[in-house]
Amino acid sequence: MNLYDLLKLLIFVFILSACSQQDVEEKGISEVLMVDSHREEVTISKDQYDYLSKSDEVVESSSPFTQIKAFIANDEFIREESVQDEPFIYLELPKRTEYISGKIVYENSTNETMKVRSLFLQGDSNAEVKLINTSEWSSSIEYEVPSFTSISLDIEIKWDRQGMQELTFFPIDYSSYPNRYDGGNLATYRFFVHSKDLSISDAMLEGQSFDIDMQRFDEDDMNFFPIPTWLDKNEQELTYHIEDEKVFVEEEMKFVKLAAIPYNTVVDLLLVDEYGNISNIKDDINIKRNEETTIPVEELQDLNKEDKKYFLIIVNNRGEEILADLRALNLYKKPFFTTYQGVIEVYPLKE
Repeated sequence: MNLYDLLKLLIFVFILSACSQQDVEEKGISEVLMVDSHREEVTISKDQYDYLSKSDEVVESSSPFTQIKAFIANDEFIREESVQDEPFIYLELPKRTEYISGKIVYENSTNETMKVRSLFLQGDSNAEVKLINTSEWSSSIEYEVPSFTSISLDIEIKWDRQGMQELTFFPIDYSSYPNRYDGGNLATYRFFVHSKDLSISDAMLEGQSFDIDMQRFDEDDMNFFPIPTWLDKNEQELTYHIEDEKVFVEEEMKFVKLAAIPYNTVVDLLLVDEYGNISNIKDDINIKRNEETTIPVEELQDLNKEDKKYFLIIVNNRGEEILADLRALNLYKKPFFTTYQGVIEVYPLKE
């Protein structure tokens, strides 16, 4: 995949897939909203795939895309910024508006039911969601998409104007292959949301700038982003086992290793559970170019013994730095954009 294909794929804002109730205890977040097909906010289409049909225009793939999970904001929230003649989509909150409205789109062209629970994050916090024309806010929204079906859910996302100017869409696919969230797959999308005063300084642009030998980059098969991998207490990569469609590890996860990348950046580590509870467990970790980074994660101790899914999200370029990243690219101060949000699951420990 070349650089511009990568740019197009992430601008596409869809999370594509190819073939191959317990109580919430923290922060008082309400239950997961289970939506069925009888709600008026739900639009159902059989054998009609408006977005899947366009996927080959965005990026080439050796395997056909068969599923889409997307958040599409309503037109009044959408803005575009040109980046080297390519459109970059970001969101802007109209005055006196305290929510973002749009639709969740699921398209499933497989012969299996797709069960998805979608979370939204504003920065390091859960952004509550509800169906339009209702009053009940929830931590997440869940829907089971039948085979060969497209679904659209009309929703609103609660927004704090004083909070961080970024929205992360994280659809957890319970019906996907067991090791989908192994760090190497595109599992989330993050929007810049212009909702308060904006200041992109020259210093921010310079902080985003770097240069590399692209021919050597391609020849060395280097990573665009700091892909995560779990390590054990001896800093060795963990071995995974799949039993009954579940992934297990035999030793505790003691470190997360981030792959070497050809630029400097700063990352945070967010711990997210499947009910939308979020905590920032590591702040401002400096990543040095061309070096692997190993980070202790003692905060995960015993989590993989619980009967609940947890995910570690590795994220850089927070808030308006997303926009600084794209503006630096547009000014040819860097060869590709570097905003990243990787997801790796905290796998259960095999007993």
